[in-house]
Amino acid sequence: MKQNETTPIITFSTQHTPVIDALTQASILEAFANWTVGQFKAQSTNARIQGALACVFKETAIHFGQATMMAEGDTLVLCIRLVTELMLGRYTLPEPVDPTSLLSKHEIGVWEEAAKMVESVMALDERQRDDGFNTFLLPRCRQLVQATGQR
Repeated sequence: MKQNETTPIITFSTQHTPVIDALTQASILEAFANWTVGQFKAQSTNARIQGALACVFKETAIHFGQATMMAEGDTLVLCIRLVTELMLGRYTLPEPVDPTSLLSKHEIGVWEEAAKMVESVMALDERQRDDGFNTFLLPRCRQLVQATGQR
């Protein structure tokens, strides 16, 4: 190799996985963005569903991108609100395209587990209910939304 000749980054074996991961994530996010936009248009009469879809997409994209702490804090608040509203039954998200996929089954499982936690916490008195929610559900909010975004 000549001194001034550049070498493509992909020729280094240590870069294969990061480059392939980035390309894969970009492809997944593009497909997810297109799906989200389609759902946004189909659900245009319901602002809550639009907000929920935006939250799921934003959390998933930021998780893939390992974004800054400020953006992660922003999405955490959105995730807490979304999970709370979904658990209260204020609305529901669209069903998975393939409910038989492993990721969809994972999503269903974590949401069912969270619903059981909420049921247990709701049986407590008000002070204990707040403590129970903070202890058991809040730490899972981001993971619940990520499970939905990764389906």
